[in-house]
Amino acid sequence: MLGWICYEEEGKKAKEHTVLGGAAVLILRVPRGKGPRGALGARRAVRLLARKRVRLAALPPDYPYADLFLRRGVGMPDTAALYRACAAKIVHFVLRENGISPRSAGVALLACSASAALQRAAHELSGSVRYLTLRVPNGEKLARELRWEYGIAVQLLQEGEMLLADLAVSFDDARAAGCMLLPLADKRLTVSLCARIEGKNCTDTALLAALVSADALKAEDICVERVIFPLSPNFP
Repeated sequence: MLGWICYEEEGKKAKEHTVLGGAAVLILRVPRGKGPRGALGARRAVRLLARKRVRLAALPPDYPYADLFLRRGVGMPDTAALYRACAAKIVHFVLRENGISPRSAGVALLACSASAALQRAAHELSGSVRYLTLRVPNGEKLARELRWEYGIAVQLLQEGEMLLADLAVSFDDARAAGCMLLPLADKRLTVSLCARIEGKNCTDTALLAALVSADALKAEDICVERVIFPLSPNFP
């Protein structure tokens, strides 16, 4: 079971059970803001989740009592992991927003360590972009796979080499200069996502991250609606 902490709304029940994407979800509505009432609502929610043995809960992004949940063993979904799962979709959105056709675009994927998310993004992008650059440890095997399967020109970039691309995507702390950089692990990055779940549009990023981590929702069923870059010289 997953937890979903929402702010109180008039006419809405304080506690509600539902099923989203095949996952049982316990919805708890708490008071907005700080103060005695907000703290009491948070403690009640934490106790109920702990009693139900819920170990993952989606919280509002500005919720001031998240530490109470962590202390009781209730974790929060990793939105950066969700961004990495949707990396190819985010790349296509950013290219379109900047007037760049994927068919003529050069995209670079950067990482300090290899990951399944990077490999998945590389395969998804290889069928749609013109050039792909990889800067990831032991990237030779992945480059051979992509060249063989998609016939795409894949370049392996070494440390210190100049990066020529329309967009570089960092999956962790890897950085690059000289082109627009999309830092998926940067907490300042904001990506607005939407998925159709049980006949309704869901735009709660934390809930979407929880559902994807619980295998109750697939990344391919999520749409990208907006991308807000951190303020940096690398960003438009």
